[in-house]
Parts: sequence; C-alpha cells; structure tokens
Amino acid sequence: MSDGCLFCRIVAGEEPTEVVDEDELTLSFMDAFPASNGHMLVIPKAHIETIYELEQPHADAVWRTTIAMAHAIRKALEPDGLTLRQANGALGGQHIMHLHVHLIPRYGAGDRGDPGRTSEFADRIRST
Repeated sequence: MSDGCLFCRIVAGEEPTEVVDEDELTLSFMDAFPASNGHMLVIPKAHIETIYELEQPHADAVWRTTIAMAHAIRKALEPDGLTLRQANGALGGQHIMHLHVHLIPRYGAGDRGDPGRTSEFADRIRST
C-alpha cells in the first residue's frame, strides 16, 4: 500500500466505492466519474504504478479479472461495444499513479455516464 494513493485507500476500505468484484489480487469497482453507464475499473490490490512494474502473479490476475468483467458487462448491459483503456505515466494520460484498466461500455455516439446511477449498474453487473 502506498500512502496518499487513492486506489490503495479504496483497497484498504478507507475510501467509499461501489465494488463489483474482488479476489485475492484484484478489485473491480465503478468509476466515480463514468464516461458511460457501467464504466468500471480493474486494479491490482498491490500498489503497482504502471505496466512497467507489473509482474506475475498480478499480471495474470489483472487480465483474468478484466476479461471476466468484460463478459459480465456484455451480459448485464448489452452495450454496442466496449473500450478498454490503460494509461501509463502522466504523459500517457494516467491521472492516478496506480495501475488500472478502464472498461467503458459503448452505447452509441454521445454516450455519457450518470454518476447517480453507478449503484444501479454495479448491481446489474454483479447479478450476472
């Protein structure tokens, strides 16, 4: 755990979030500022800043969870597409320096997420 890391505080239960799935090595939760309805993140529980530090067994765990959550989103929400996004370093577009994969369901041009509905979409995804 890294002091000052928002995602480490989420893993520790010190920050509120809408958890969708959790195992020994990963945590999946809804994005607080969703780009579309159902937008979630998958993170390693260990503090790993970028893909350059990602090693086994965390690499397999993050990818396995990302694939499982992609299938859950597809089944629960039936989006027209899905964007996976993973950025590294500030110049790469990473805003929180803890490795994370965005899973962003796509419903059509101009799709927007409603932060007030994250619990609803989390429940739908968890129920699959």
